[in-house]
Amino acid sequence: MKNRLIILLMLVGIQVFSQGMNISLVSSLTQSVSVAGTVLDAQDTDEKLVFAEVSIKELDLQIETDMEGAFSFQLSPGSYTLEVAFIGYEAQEILLEVVRGEMAQEMVHLQPLRIQSAQLIEPIEPFQF
Repeated sequence: MKNRLIILLMLVGIQVFSQGMNISLVSSLTQSVSVAGTVLDAQDTDEKLVFAEVSIKELDLQIETDMEGAFSFQLSPGSYTLEVAFIGYEAQEILLEVVRGEMAQEMVHLQPLRIQSAQLIEPIEPFQF
């Protein structure tokens, strides 16, 4: 009888301990915050920049925007630097403050690079036989 009681107490203790571990694991996962946004052309805000590179510098984490110019990350609360780059546009850095319980939404407008005047190239004379 005494052995059965000890085994029963051990099983109850293991069950309570494992539930406590699951609760703490779930609570740590729910502390992450969704950070989402869209990358747009600053001069034509209807033009979404597809496959723009979006990164979180502190985490060395990079993704590309989807076919709608959208991106999203799951981040723990804290301060981060969001860096956005696209060929032909000026890269932009944005400081993010991620707060628990608040979804962060960013609209990133990239400025097109200004092309400096090109040198005039003179045509080559046709080759004569």
